[in-house]
Amino acid sequence: MDTPDAIQSDDDAVVIPDHLRELLRATAERMLEDACDMAFAADARDAAIAAVHLIDAFEHESVTRGVVLALIPGSIEWEEPVKMPHTLEGVEQYLSQLDLARELIELRERLGGQPPEPTNVI
Repeated sequence: MDTPDAIQSDDDAVVIPDHLRELLRATAERMLEDACDMAFAADARDAAIAAVHLIDAFEHESVTRGVVLALIPGSIEWEEPVKMPHTLEGVEQYLSQLDLARELIELRERLGGQPPEPTNVI
């Protein structure tokens, strides 16, 4: 999407760690794909445009608080639900996923965001 079409924001750009930045960017791209999959739904155009604006924020180095807060829930849920591991390698992978979730939640809290409504919380 061209820069003139991008959503303008008065928010200051947010500095986020590179490894979280990549995950948030991938989530924005997935949101665009999901929106395009709904091509015949009435609100598909708006969803696609919103997702493109999220990606544009990364392209133009203007990742704001609002952009990060919009992407965090999907980034936390990026992986399929984790099953209990039965190997040491599985435990390490599980812990790594939990570490990413913790960092994303801490980032959301630093930015003053709220957790989504619980659905099936432990």
